[in-house]
Amino acid sequence: CESKDVGDRAVWVEKVVTKDKKQGRPTPLNTVALLKACSKSLGIGPHATMQTAERLYLSGYLSYPRTESTAYPKSFDIL
Repeated sequence: CESKDVGDRAVWVEKVVTKDKKQGRPTPLNTVALLKACSKSLGIGPHATMQTAERLYLSGYLSYPRTESTAYPKSFDIL
């Protein structure tokens, strides 16, 4: 048991239950989805997005196949 003061009261944690969670494979972004995500989330235009993607790719931080498909074989390691 661990106690902690919360305001003017003491609270005790009697039990902590953790569960393993399986996370599915991430959905890879095709070029169009990448451009949309960068524009919407980061406010980056298409030219800057592709330049950044290329720099990340050349630095080994990003791998992106030259395709518009998001269907890859299970043997393709996207993690």
